[in-house]
Amino acid sequence: MPPSLRQRAAFLWAERSLLADLGAVRDSLSRRLGRPVRLERYIRGRGWGIKYIVAGKIPECPAALVKIASRVIERRLQRVQAENYLPPVERYRQEASVIVTLAREGLGPELIESGPGWFARGFLPGRCLTELPPEELAEYLPAVLDAADRAVAAGVFHTDMNADNVIVGPLDRRVGFIDSEWPQTGPLAGLDSIAVRRYCYRRLLFTLGRDYAAAAEPAFRERILAAVLAHSGGSAGPLSREEAAVLLTGQGFTAWRLE
Repeated sequence: MPPSLRQRAAFLWAERSLLADLGAVRDSLSRRLGRPVRLERYIRGRGWGIKYIVAGKIPECPAALVKIASRVIERRLQRVQAENYLPPVERYRQEASVIVTLAREGLGPELIESGPGWFARGFLPGRCLTELPPEELAEYLPAVLDAADRAVAAGVFHTDMNADNVIVGPLDRRVGFIDSEWPQTGPLAGLDSIAVRRYCYRRLLFTLGRDYAAAAEPAFRERILAAVLAHSGGSAGPLSREEAAVLLTGQGFTAWRLE
C-alpha cells in the first residue's frame, strides 16, 4: 500500500533533523558495497527511525535497508518512554547487536554497516504476519514460535516481537525478525531467558490481537490459541491459556509491564 500524504509529510519533516549526515552514510555504504549507491526513501508505518533502501539488481528486492535516527522522532520517543528512554546511539547499537546475532542463527538479515545513530542491514523480502491470509497465519504460527524460541536460546532479546516485525520468506517460507526497537532499559534490562521468552510470546500474541483483522473473530482466535497450545505441548509455554486468550483480543499488555 503506497504511503499516505500524511505519512509522506511526517517523513519529510523528520528527515530535516537526522542525527547522521545522509551523504556520509551514502559514501560509507558505497565503500562497503564496492559501488556507488543511491538512497531511496522508504516510507512505511510510523517507525522509530527514518528508513531508506539501496536499490538492488531486482527492483522488488533492495540490496539494503538503512535506518537513521531523527531528532524529531527522538523527542516523541522521550515523551512516550519517559524514564525508560535510551539515547539513540546506544539504542541503535543494541538493535545492531540483535541483528548480528539473529543473522548468525539464520533468523534475520545481515548487518552491512553501522555508525552512531544509524545502521544498514540486508532487506528481508517476504510478508509480515498481518499480511498473511488467516489460513496461512494459522499454518505458520508454530514455526514463528519455534523461531522465537531459537532466538531466545541463542541469547537474543528481540524487544519488539510484534506481528509486523515477523517476516515469512516468499520462497523458502523461512521465518525472520526485523526491528528490535524497544530499548533494553528499565524493567526490560537484565531479564533472564524465561522472562524474555514470556515477553516475546506476550508481545506477539497481543499485537496479533491488536493489528490482525481476522483476530476479531472468536473462531479464529480459538484456532490461533490451539496452535500456540499445540506448539507448547498442551500449555501456552510461558503463558497460561487464560492470559493467551486475553492477549489475542488485543488487550492485557504494555511494553513495560512484565508481571
